[in-house]
Amino acid sequence: MMVTGIDTKSVNGADEKSRNAIIQAADPYFPHSPWRAVLSAVTLALIMLGFATAVSVVFDVGTVSLLHVVWFFVQGAVVASVGYFGRGVRIRNLETQGRIPKEENL
Repeated sequence: MMVTGIDTKSVNGADEKSRNAIIQAADPYFPHSPWRAVLSAVTLALIMLGFATAVSVVFDVGTVSLLHVVWFFVQGAVVASVGYFGRGVRIRNLETQGRIPKEENL
């Protein structure tokens, strides 16, 4: 049986690491690992900071202070942590959609 280009017969009896590889292959942009959550938090914070800086330059509404920078990184961390700690829901959705095999089928 082929699921996301990975032959599940080769992972029968495999450990949790290969299950994580199957999940990452099926859903590469979701923060399933701590490092991806950190990377997405920093990316979100830098995007928000860039947007705020562009708005402040274009519309001359003032400056972006250190408080804004810290607040953007806090918001990015909150969004990424919700994604990371809510990955169980995303994994169940992937199983329901048939994009990854159910854990008991491995």
